[in-house]
Amino acid sequence: VAADTSQAGVDASLAALNEALATFNAHVKTAAVDTTALSEAVKAGTEDLSATTVSVDGTDVLARNKWVTQGQFDAYEQALASARSELQDASRTQNGVDAALRDLATASSSFDDAKRAGLKADTSALASLVKEAREEVSAATVAAGPGEVASGAEFVTQGALDAYRAAIARAQAVLDDPLALQDEVDAATKDLIEAKAAFASAKQLGTFEQGGSETGSAGGASAGSPGSASGI
Repeated sequence: VAADTSQAGVDASLAALNEALATFNAHVKTAAVDTTALSEAVKAGTEDLSATTVSVDGTDVLARNKWVTQGQFDAYEQALASARSELQDASRTQNGVDAALRDLATASSSFDDAKRAGLKADTSALASLVKEAREEVSAATVAAGPGEVASGAEFVTQGALDAYRAAIARAQAVLDDPLALQDEVDAATKDLIEAKAAFASAKQLGTFEQGGSETGSAGGASAGSPGSASGI
């Protein structure tokens, strides 16, 4: 049978082909694109970026934190943006998603390699200790012996107080040094903790009782007053 080559025949054949194609497409199941790994990588990378500080040389970043340059930060941010764009692409393919995941993994590795520890010492613990020590010194009662202080009241000798003051002064010097390294701060903290313990051990109890056997010295009242420990 000869084919109908008239326009009407061609149109009929085209209509039948389109109908068959539509039926075929209706029965074809499009394979789902798995974006799980890429989504998780983008989430982790975004958190990593937020936790990293931008600095020129790290001197303004605490030693416990990590830093990168602005250029390194921007490069990783762009890599994350490209990955997000792939995820949001309605026509994405599995090959495209897999390629984006590989690119992001490479960028993440480069970003990790670029991180450096900050160079600024963390002095918060030392500063807190110095504050506490100053308060202890201000509240301390100084006396030469227990007979100068009321029975049961705590006191320290001038020597014990001076030793504690010296430790506080050393710690303050480190706090005042803008170039102090973390090791120096840690050493000063350890020194002050030990001085604090020694000061606590040096405390004694007074034995003076009004009208009792301990008469004390005439200068005991002034020597044994908390105000005499001021000056540091």
